[in-house]
Amino acid sequence: FILVLLGLLFVQLRDRSVMDLPLAPSPWSELRALDAGVVNAKLRRDGRGTAVAITEINRLEERMGELRVSFAQGEGSFYSQEDNDAIHQELLTYLNLRTALLRTVWTYRGAHDDVKEGQTEARAFLLAYASAATLFEKAVAIVDTFADDEQTQRKLNEGDLAWGISDNTYNRLLASLSNAEVVSQLQEAASRFDRLHETQAYGSGPPWDELAEAALHARPAIQEAAGRIGDYKLNLALREVRSYVNDPLYQAQSLISTWIGDFRLKDRPRHRGLIGPHQVEELREQLQPGDILIERRNWFLSNAFLPGFWPHAALYLGDQEALEELGVTEDARVVPHWDEFLGQDALGHPYAVLEAISEGVVFTTLEHSVGEADAVAVLRLRLTKAQRREAVARAFSHHDKPYDFEFDFFSTDRLFCSEVVYRAYDGMLELPLKNIMGRLTLPVDTFVEVYASSGSQDRPFDLIQFLDMDEKGGQAFLSSESEFINTLQRSRFTFLK
Repeated sequence: FILVLLGLLFVQLRDRSVMDLPLAPSPWSELRALDAGVVNAKLRRDGRGTAVAITEINRLEERMGELRVSFAQGEGSFYSQEDNDAIHQELLTYLNLRTALLRTVWTYRGAHDDVKEGQTEARAFLLAYASAATLFEKAVAIVDTFADDEQTQRKLNEGDLAWGISDNTYNRLLASLSNAEVVSQLQEAASRFDRLHETQAYGSGPPWDELAEAALHARPAIQEAAGRIGDYKLNLALREVRSYVNDPLYQAQSLISTWIGDFRLKDRPRHRGLIGPHQVEELREQLQPGDILIERRNWFLSNAFLPGFWPHAALYLGDQEALEELGVTEDARVVPHWDEFLGQDALGHPYAVLEAISEGVVFTTLEHSVGEADAVAVLRLRLTKAQRREAVARAFSHHDKPYDFEFDFFSTDRLFCSEVVYRAYDGMLELPLKNIMGRLTLPVDTFVEVYASSGSQDRPFDLIQFLDMDEKGGQAFLSSESEFINTLQRSRFTFLK
């Protein structure tokens, strides 16, 4: 019976999809048709962000090695809360970096397989390949490093719902290494990279040199893994058999788990949240420079690692006219970034928002920041015009900083989403930092907590508008102050309302 079951599972595990890789078609076929200047600017920006992410994941690998040595020497223990926090912190960082790099793979994997297409296509391909190769290399490192360490495997598979860490991380990485289609595509891409690298069709200098170096560094891991697909597949099948034998409800649970795992709200059409275009335009009429946007995107739930219903915060900057009226355009902190702010995104929408996303602290559009969200609340601080001017100028000064994948408030050279708002209003707004996983940080729900815990006369900011989500009805709707406060009681896993 066990041999038959093993055989069936071995076949079943033939081609599992890559965890967290979007299923929707790559947008590159549409992006490449846009204005060349816009496309090249996006390639450079995404290239810089990807190079930073690869550097961070390399540093993380070093820290994980040090952590493993400390456990092997008896200096760490899985029964210590402090040591468990350290493990979870590193796992969070890894999953966040992995999500960022997978998004790059998805965005550019449609790059034309023809060297004659020129530098633009070569750079798009390099972005996708370097990201995919690096992720594969790190998956090999994690799976092989802990192949004989059942305790660590168990810890990596544990999951943490409070922080959005799904279970079976180790098993899913093992599944990606046993996927023959993935390995075959990487080998084909490696051959194409060799041709491009020989002629340096993608150009030279940063970030292209860094990305090419990462691709070359990952090559041995890909070549070695290609000869071990059978071993990985057998290992995975044996693990599945153990689960089946130990759990008589395996089949029913597996069916339910598979359905839940495939339920991807992010598979809505691209550039479409529950908030409609007309709501974006109505909201734009009410916004002022310096307004705080707190947002939720259901289909990117797995990418949000801070606890609470609200996973993201951004800062509204406004348009050229509003900023000129505010008097910030000649500020020394604004001038270096002004020309870029006056630009547009790949879809022709004007920049109006500053936010920290995986690519770094960047200018985005209201159509992207709010129009791709499912719920948004606008908060406006009770400040003088001079204070708002200072806050907006500070915000500009943080543009182009790398994203802080560790959510660590101690450093200011790298920022995450709520930290951008915090730094802009430092000294004007008191927000209590929380110690989570051994680090001081600022969950976005803190904005709601501050609002809810203050009387109407004492609040540091006002609620300008709250667009709540109706996932079942497929739309957002104007909601009340009381319901805004009640979001503190909602689970971060709330899909339907």
